[in-house]
Amino acid sequence: MLTLNSLFFKEFTVGYMVRISQDAIFTFRFLAMVALCLGSLLWPGCMETPSDPVDAYLVRVGGHTLTVSEFNEVFEISKTAYSHSDTMDPQVVADIKLRLLNQLIEEMILLEKAGAAGIVVSDAELEGEVLKIKADYPEGVFEEMLLEAAVSFEAWKKRLKMQLVARKFIRSELEAKITITADEVARYYAQQFPENTKPDAADRQPEISDAMILKMLKNQKVQAAYAKWMKVNRRSVTIDINSRQWEQITQKNS
Repeated sequence: MLTLNSLFFKEFTVGYMVRISQDAIFTFRFLAMVALCLGSLLWPGCMETPSDPVDAYLVRVGGHTLTVSEFNEVFEISKTAYSHSDTMDPQVVADIKLRLLNQLIEEMILLEKAGAAGIVVSDAELEGEVLKIKADYPEGVFEEMLLEAAVSFEAWKKRLKMQLVARKFIRSELEAKITITADEVARYYAQQFPENTKPDAADRQPEISDAMILKMLKNQKVQAAYAKWMKVNRRSVTIDINSRQWEQITQKNS
């Protein structure tokens, strides 16, 4: 069964990006586009000067803005991945916040590039993904988990939509360009399972299929491609971090 954290958040690192490339591992977590800015997260057009300090901007990447309150909302979600004792440790909390900041910056870069590429997720696609995720839970359990985490269904759904856009973008920009040859499959099998190496796939251990090896190899290639892509694109966009607001956030590490 999926965990609450796997529905919202999972670490937005290269390892996480690798897993998004596979349908079987996808209950997934990333970014999206909406037409209206009211109440939305990380979308352009919502840049008027806020009167409430918690709605001051924290990060701007191109036309996308993350406010302090939005960061705090996602931080509360991310804490569900940690034990209570960890969230009481100031150093652990500081590490979580820094990791989250970097993850959200990467999300915003992906949103920026996905928007430029015209990638969108329809309402029908979103609703279909919601139904698939909820089907992994007994009736009522999913809603109870949201309630216990003090996260609204709409907030969760908003995050999911953003994740689906990222999935589409990674597929079209990275995964679609990856090819795996039969020689690569054979080589990988020989390297990883030397004691079971057979010339014919039919003679291998049944749990070690070509399909499984293809997924592993694709993971590796998507990982390498994503790391390279993000390194290049971090340099191609302007990342504006509000240092005063970030300092206030990091001072609240309990």
